[in-house]
Amino acid sequence: MRTRNSISAEATGTVVPAAPMHVVLADPPAFTPPYDHELAAALARAGAEVELVTSPFRFGTRPAPDGYDLEESFYRRAGTIDRRALRLTARALEHPLGLRRVLGRPGDVVHFQWLDAPELDLLLLRSRKPLVFTAHDLLPRRTARRARLWRRLFGRFDRVVVHSERGRSTLAAFGVDPTKLRVVPHPVFRSDPPRADDGRTILAPGVIRPYKGLADAVSAVLAVERARLLVAGDARIPLDNLRRAAGERADFRQRNQDGLLPRRVAFTGQPLCLRFRHSEAG
Repeated sequence: MRTRNSISAEATGTVVPAAPMHVVLADPPAFTPPYDHELAAALARAGAEVELVTSPFRFGTRPAPDGYDLEESFYRRAGTIDRRALRLTARALEHPLGLRRVLGRPGDVVHFQWLDAPELDLLLLRSRKPLVFTAHDLLPRRTARRARLWRRLFGRFDRVVVHSERGRSTLAAFGVDPTKLRVVPHPVFRSDPPRADDGRTILAPGVIRPYKGLADAVSAVLAVERARLLVAGDARIPLDNLRRAAGERADFRQRNQDGLLPRRVAFTGQPLCLRFRHSEAG
């Protein structure tokens, strides 16, 4: 871990140890708490002083800080709102202040994991500190067609981290300065969840969208003897062809009239299928 420049006291022949590098990690929408935690903890173990600035995680308990400081200062009010439209409006109003605060924090480098409001971020991302961005999604789906916006955004950063050589070549071809690109492979986080599954069912949870590669999941299950696929989520694509292809090897569950998934669709330790196309998020 690099430190700030050492200070040499030439008159006495001694060297004053430099202070550790101060890294501010920022994940405004709290998209990846496990990744944020592991990165912050690893940097702390390497000798850095680390702050993780993010928002309250609405879908579970985030890992406890391990050697770093945690501040959930983004979207404090928006996180308390249940209605999606109102929550998004509140986030848009809170975002500029949250971003100015994180850029104004003392530190040697600010490392963003996600850019939650790219249109606003382009206007607000200005700092004398070195800025780093990890492109978990090489080009986020919602704004991927706005190529000029993302080229200008990438230009705001001194370094852009990707998780593969494919990611490096993709962003270089897109127009990102190759000298700014760095490859940091996505790690596999060890876990040992309790198992209460049947040993042959794979769960594909979440809203069914084109980029989630559900057809690939069906093909994979059909290639493994006795394997089954449990699809739990509302569909944003036609499912008739997939239902016919999967036959009895797949069970499609959607929300009931009360807006809830059936009780039996609960995570019980079975393998998850999270097949995202054109993504490096892991």
